[in-house]
Amino acid sequence: MPHQRGFTYLWLLFAVAGMGLLLAAASEVWETVARREKEAELLFVGGQFARAIAAYHDRSPGAAKQYPARLEDLVEDTRFPAPQRHLRKLYRDPMTQGAEWGLVKAGGRIVGVHSLGASKPLRQHFTGLLAAFNGAERYDQWVFGPEVAEAEAAAQTTAAGTPAISAATPPPVESPEREGHPCDAPYLAELRQCQSAGAGWTAAQLHRCNVAAAARNAACRQGG
Repeated sequence: MPHQRGFTYLWLLFAVAGMGLLLAAASEVWETVARREKEAELLFVGGQFARAIAAYHDRSPGAAKQYPARLEDLVEDTRFPAPQRHLRKLYRDPMTQGAEWGLVKAGGRIVGVHSLGASKPLRQHFTGLLAAFNGAERYDQWVFGPEVAEAEAAAQTTAAGTPAISAATPPPVESPEREGHPCDAPYLAELRQCQSAGAGWTAAQLHRCNVAAAARNAACRQGG
């Protein structure tokens, strides 16, 4: 009987240990799934901010085009007799769950936003306009700004200046600034140079290249 009780005790120990391993594995899987969902949300929210910043600039009344001084200006643009909304609401940072965002500025104006998350992204491979995110070491290196919308508009414009948009692609915001702007061609070329050279760069160097390109584009559009 003592031998049998000892065997039962060992079996229980192994069973508890096995259940602990299974629970730990399940927890790790759940955390990974949750992180991927937050990353997808960050990409969506970042895209909303990028389009809103571009719309704020492109719809500026008068000849002087400006980027917003505050994120709140995207929700309520008071430059018009009837305030306009370029963004439905101020989204929270999915990675920190906070209301604060990192801001990329040029001339005191906001030209991009980024998460304040310091963790390494699970997703490391992007194509197209998000290729600058490849190899990022931290979420705060995913910068969302009008360069996404502007590069998309420039890429969809033929050499003759006629937009080539498929039925599956929503048309860009109608604005004389969005098509054929003198700043678009050099800006898109600079983004491509960043991506080409980025193969031999660190993620931080690629990030700085894209931010610098965005700042120069903002200054160009402001007549700087």
